[in-house]
Formats: sequence, structure tokens, C-alpha cells
Amino acid sequence: MPESSSEARSASDGAQALLASVYAPPLARRPWRLEALLAPAALRYYGLGRAALTDVLRVAGLTRGDPVLFPGFLCGEAVDAARALACEPRFYPVGPGLEPALAESEWPRAAAVVAVDYFGFPQDLEPFRRYARRTGALLIEDNAHGLFSRAVDGAWLGLRADAGIFSLRKTMPLANGAVLALPPGSRLPLPDQGAFQDGEPVRFRAKGAARAFGRVVGYAPLRLLDRLARAGARSGGGGRMEGLLVPPALLTRPLTLGDPDLEVARRRALYAWCDERARPLGARPAFAELPAGVSPFTYPYRAPGRDAERLAALFHRAGLEVFSWPGLPPEVEAAAPAHYRDLRCVRFLW
Repeated sequence: MPESSSEARSASDGAQALLASVYAPPLARRPWRLEALLAPAALRYYGLGRAALTDVLRVAGLTRGDPVLFPGFLCGEAVDAARALACEPRFYPVGPGLEPALAESEWPRAAAVVAVDYFGFPQDLEPFRRYARRTGALLIEDNAHGLFSRAVDGAWLGLRADAGIFSLRKTMPLANGAVLALPPGSRLPLPDQGAFQDGEPVRFRAKGAARAFGRVVGYAPLRLLDRLARAGARSGGGGRMEGLLVPPALLTRPLTLGDPDLEVARRRALYAWCDERARPLGARPAFAELPAGVSPFTYPYRAPGRDAERLAALFHRAGLEVFSWPGLPPEVEAAAPAHYRDLRCVRFLW
């Protein structure tokens, strides 16, 4: 039976509301707490995920010269967490499917190894557990991208290793905020909690006002403003970063900035919207499917030449930003394979 004009209009309105949610995500239907969400893990709060990673290496007793094993496909800023303690970063290769490209028996020895749940999708931790048992290495699960993601068996990503890292600002509209989680039975002591700060950086308050403005004028101008602000932050030295290193005090109170169930549904709907339109234009998603329980950070895909241009134009017309990820560590960048460089992502939260 043909779709009626009212049904088509309703579907169009629903799609527009979904796309607009990138800039104005729904608030929580009722306040909730991170401690309850991630219970029974013990939590400590930080401004940035890299600070949480530095602290977990510190309480594990790592010092100058101790090797820390990272995936080669990772943001360089994450590796800075090891450099802060004068530890030696080492790397294992990652394949196009974002899994380790070598058997764990071939990885270099290290005192700690980091497994990454890329884009909120669960990494298979079995190779990492075998490596940790064989070498005695500390196993750290970097779940910066997937605060609300679960594995197929229902386990929270970030709570499946000796320690887990969450970057809250990747999931909720926060200027900063990260969590170190130690699951029950972790062999690590819980670090002391540092100070909190009230208020938000000026740039983030301006961004909140821009979100409201975007509801009136549309969201395309906001992407330009955001690119200019990011460029200014990169060229403005370390002063702007200082305010991000201290976690916001609101993390200690009931949260209303995001609803876990609504946010998972919103992100999965955005992923499906992107996938339905991108595959016919030549997109190769980084993951073959969207597993149950996953709250995707972005829509990550690869596409050759002209297809990449067509896809970027498609997403931009819809008001969505496409960005490259990651900015590789300098030790990796010069000899990085093509699949480290050609990944594109559609942003789900502005």
C-alpha cells in the first residue's frame, strides 16, 4: 500500500529531529548517577581520559623506562599518558577490522597493555587476557568512546579488565570529564580523588548558547564555528587545556545531561540512518554490523576517492560533520599503513 503524504511527512519530521539531536541531545527523563550505572566498580573522576590513564599506571607502580603496550591505531594524546611517567610506549599493529593484526605471542613485552573498544564497539579481550597471564602485564580497557556500551553477554565495556577508562565528554554534552573504573577484584589500589571545579569553560558555555541558536537558524553555521574554535584551541598553547584537567563538580551529583537509554537509542538510530544511505554510495563501515548493546560513538567508515567526496557531501547536506580519526602517535605516523589513515567518522554529538 503506498505511503500516504501524512506518513511521509511524519517520517521526514522524525528524521529531521534525529539529525537535530546531534546538536541538542535529549535530557535525562530522571536524574541518574555514574556510580549506580557502573556499580559495583569503584570510580575516580578526572578532567581527561589521559589523566586517568596516567594515574592508573602510577598506582600500578610503573616508572621511568617501564614499557606500556598500545595499539598503533590510537590518538597520540592517549600515549602521552605513559610519557607523563617517562614510561616507554610500545605498539602492536591493528588490522583494518580494528583488531590486533598479530597473535599476542608476537607482541613486545610490556608492564601494561591497553585494549581499545573503538567507537564503543567491544574489543575481543581474550588475546589480551592471554598476554596478561603470560607476561604479568596489567590489562587496561580503554572505553573512552562507549560509556553506555555493553558486550553481547551484557557486560559493561570498560569493566572487563584490571582497570577501565571512560571519557564522558564523548557521550554527553560536557566540556570535560573522565572516569577510572576498577572492577571488583582488581589488583590495583584506588587512587586518591583530586579536586573538582564548579562552572564550565567560557568556550563550552558559548557552545551551549549556540545549540539553542541553532534550533532557530539551522546547524550548518555551527559546524563552521566549531572548526574555527578547534583550530584556535590547537594554536592557543596549553593555557586553555589547564581548565579541562580538573573534573567538573556536577559529576558528583545526579546527572540530567543525558539519559542512558535515550542516548543509546539515539545513537543507534543515527548509525542506522547513516548506514542506510552510505553503503549504496560506496561506504565500507569499519564494522560489519551494529551488535546489540553497542552505543556507537560515531559512524566510522572508509571509502575510496570520489566515493569519499560524495559521502562527505551527503552528510554535510544533512547537517552532519565528517572528521578523520585518529591523530596518530609520532612513533607510528611515518610508517602507518593506509588503513590507519583513511577512516572517516560522522559525528553524533556536537
